[in-house]
Order: sequence, then structure tokens, then C-alpha cells
Amino acid sequence: MGLDTTVYQRALVWDQLFPAKEYCGTWTGHFAMLARMKLCGYDVVSVTTAYDPDDRMTALRRIGVWRRFPAANSDRYILLENADGALRAQADNRLAVGFHFQGTTPF
Repeated sequence: MGLDTTVYQRALVWDQLFPAKEYCGTWTGHFAMLARMKLCGYDVVSVTTAYDPDDRMTALRRIGVWRRFPAANSDRYILLENADGALRAQADNRLAVGFHFQGTTPF
């Protein structure tokens, strides 16, 4: 095994900006993309759940969808709540799904 393979196997492969809002596609499409990302070697994905043009209720509904998704599919996903969750997902061969905001206007 070469050094490059060893480094990759130890590394967390992390996408910090997955824009999964309605104007970027469907819920079904977003969920399918997460499955493909895991197959391609990702360990962690951070989903954009709110951005400045959103109102509060739209942002809260979207956050709810993304919080429920890992729980409903816990054999493949884990809700990323802290750094240890990323390591746990990697060790369990699951994808950690976290979320972030692009702006704080909705809140």
C-alpha cells in the first residue's frame, strides 16, 4: 500500500458546502446525491439549510427535514453534532450529515 493510499484511508473526506435547497433540485435528488457521495468516499457532508433570502419558517422546515433524514436512515447516515460524530461515521462506514447557514437573516 502506497503512502497516498494510507493518507486517504486515514483522512476525513469532507464536503463543507452542499447547497441542498429547493432551487438546486428535489429532496429525492439531494438524498440520492448523499448516497453517491458516500460511494465515492466522502465521510462528512455539510448541507446548506438556510440562507439570507429565506424566512424563518422556511428555514426551520428545511432544518427539520435534514434532521429527520439521518435518523430515518441510521444504517447509512449519522447526524453530525460534533467532531466525534465525523470520526464515528467514518469508523462505522456511514456518512455524517451536518448543516450550516449562509447568512442569518431567517433567524
